[in-house]
Amino acid sequence: MARSTQYYFVKISRISGWALLILVGGYLFTGYVVSGKFGLNRLLNKEAAVTFHRAFDLPLLLMFATHSFTSIYFALKRWRWLK
Repeated sequence: MARSTQYYFVKISRISGWALLILVGGYLFTGYVVSGKFGLNRLLNKEAAVTFHRAFDLPLLLMFATHSFTSIYFALKRWRWLK
């Protein structure tokens, strides 16, 4: 039994949403470590935080684009702009 495109779009949307949540949390955490706010700089050194913070740029962009595309697709289907 073949699965529909809708099934895969739902899976992609959910996976990208969870990945985006984790990436944003990591991005915020490393940003606070770099700035030294809330004493988080004791948990991770600044050089490592800057490295992780810069490494999150592309994955954040990709996950945001993927999640946005699938969510917009579902909204257009729900509003019957797409068949």
